[in-house]
Amino acid sequence: MPEWGNSQSNIQQNLPATPEPIPASHLEVQQVSRPYFNLLATRAPALDFTSIAQRTDEVNTIQRILFSRSTSVLTLTGESGAGKTVLAALFYRRVQSAKTLRPHQIWLTIGTYTTIPDIITAILLAFDIHDDALTLFPQEHQLNLILQLLRRPQQGTLLVLDQIDRLFDPETYRPLPGRGATNLFLEMLQQDLGESRCLMTCYSSPYAIQEDQSDQIRSYLVTRITIPEGIALLQQRELQGNPAELSLVWQRCAGHAFSLILFSILARITNFSLSYLLTAPEFQALWSGEITPNLIQAIFHYLNPVQRAIMRVLCLFKNPVTLEGLVQTLMGDNHISNQQAYEHEIASLVNFSLVQVANTPSNDLEPATYYLHDLLRTFVFEHYLDEDNQGKREGEIDVPTFTSTHPPQTEQLLAALVAGHRQIARYYLQRAEDHFPARGQRRGIQDVGPLINAFDHLCLAQNWQEACERLFAEGLNEDMLQWGAWQTLARLYTAMLPPQGVLNRRDQGLVSANLALLYNRLGDQQQSQHYYEQTLTLQQNSDNIYSKAITLVNQGELFRSRGEWQRARANFEQARQLNNQVRNAQIEAASLHNLGLIHQNSREYEAAMKAYLGSLHIAQQQQQELVGQILTSIGMLFYDRGSIVEALAILLHAYHLRQTLQDPTLNSLQLLLRTLERQMGSENFRQCCQQAQSKQAQILSRLLTPDVRQ
Repeated sequence: MPEWGNSQSNIQQNLPATPEPIPASHLEVQQVSRPYFNLLATRAPALDFTSIAQRTDEVNTIQRILFSRSTSVLTLTGESGAGKTVLAALFYRRVQSAKTLRPHQIWLTIGTYTTIPDIITAILLAFDIHDDALTLFPQEHQLNLILQLLRRPQQGTLLVLDQIDRLFDPETYRPLPGRGATNLFLEMLQQDLGESRCLMTCYSSPYAIQEDQSDQIRSYLVTRITIPEGIALLQQRELQGNPAELSLVWQRCAGHAFSLILFSILARITNFSLSYLLTAPEFQALWSGEITPNLIQAIFHYLNPVQRAIMRVLCLFKNPVTLEGLVQTLMGDNHISNQQAYEHEIASLVNFSLVQVANTPSNDLEPATYYLHDLLRTFVFEHYLDEDNQGKREGEIDVPTFTSTHPPQTEQLLAALVAGHRQIARYYLQRAEDHFPARGQRRGIQDVGPLINAFDHLCLAQNWQEACERLFAEGLNEDMLQWGAWQTLARLYTAMLPPQGVLNRRDQGLVSANLALLYNRLGDQQQSQHYYEQTLTLQQNSDNIYSKAITLVNQGELFRSRGEWQRARANFEQARQLNNQVRNAQIEAASLHNLGLIHQNSREYEAAMKAYLGSLHIAQQQQQELVGQILTSIGMLFYDRGSIVEALAILLHAYHLRQTLQDPTLNSLQLLLRTLERQMGSENFRQCCQQAQSKQAQILSRLLTPDVRQ
């Protein structure tokens, strides 16, 4: 798909740089509707106050810090399992029950693949803003809109971003690539939010590595719960024992909230007395080394085979999954007859708090979805092949064997994980076929969620080539471009390319070229240039002239947008030379149009007009859907030359054509016309528009064939 540049003029200097590429083939413009895609939850978790620590003092502290005049953002930091999410939820519920604190609340739990555009969309929808065109604006523009919404007087908002760590690399704590403008999002929250406040949960504050951190960013370390809270928590979870024994449990668990919960689970599963678990020689190894992994290992020992199988499958899923998905992954075609038995076991695991229930995004009629706490997921994944079938011997009490090391099983483990991910991918593909719209009937990214999940797991199963072929066969690359789901598409592409994936040379070149185009639209010129160079290297010995020419046009547009005029001109001219062999209309039209932009920038107006008219002539004959964008550039050329009435006559007609075609980048022309009105003055602009309309037919007759002027 050759990239079409935008004409730049003095008028447009105050406009957001809205991308305006023309793809090789136009689809019907779809509505952008992805309110909860990739987010783990959009509601605070349900709290069972009979089984959690109330932490009243800490909730009071959070309220005092966050609602002070000197704070805009408060990060709840601490190790996994310290209870950050529960503490945030307790505070959120308090604010929710007292509307005088903040009338509006938004809760977002970050998922494995959440992007900044996902977060932006969810926040805008929470404010009841459903403008599809906003997804095609630069993220700076969208974030500025969110900032204005948060600053609304007397309408303060509490925004909770749970597990924001998932946007960052766990080693470097730098923003993960392909997630969007993470740093810009954090910078937006550092500004004056008016009466609004943001609460984050994370292992370490994302602002900690910034040298110029705002004074309005505060951090609160969530460590251990107090002895009275720990004893109360154990008693709430029906653990029987005297105060001294319960205090000893708190001490051995170091007040770690999740460890205390794990111990209560172990006691319930085994039915052993508290004193036995604390003092029996066979359980002394439980209290040596890392307590939390030891507790998980002991619990896993006492699960039945079906429960272990459920836990193993859950550790592979990247998103919460329904019971049907779990059973189908485990049982394949026999999942229907076995679902009731698995339903009983999953209910037991939920009752034990070993499996979490994710909030359904839209309504309570949707099936529940399940996932594992991060500590449990990590343990089960690392011990995926462990089989603890030791069991008890006659006359002995069944106790687990605690080991801190496990024999390396790299090849065997990899084969098992690949098989598991392959089975999950098959489930998602079947779900997409049975329950979601087919190609041509999809209206937004919510209609292709299972397909995207399937591609993710195909890549994890090392079936990169199949994922690539299915992606293109479904036309998902074109759909996601139309819907503005660029970050998600970039992530899928990246997972297929080396060093993560392996594709045949032809598809590697195609995916690399598409990534270069995507990153250019996303404003990441460095990554775009990297993938263009990679693509041209892959195409060097190829006889696919068409693909080479497209890559040259698109790379030339990158050079032009960076002000590298000579390199851009060389690319466009080389593309035209190659195109002499294949005679593709759109490559020729795009090359001429973009050469016209270079001439216009150099004030070579006659050469620019000649190039535009050549491009327009081709478009009128073979690519009429492109006429509106070419006319927009011609209109800007007239404006640059001071011919205001002629410019408006052409621009207004271009607007009509692009509106008729439902051009997804029409908003850029709308903003241009509004800027013209502001610069010229409303009355002067109105009069010029009237003159333009009266002369429009005459002006257009010099440019267009009769059928296009209609």
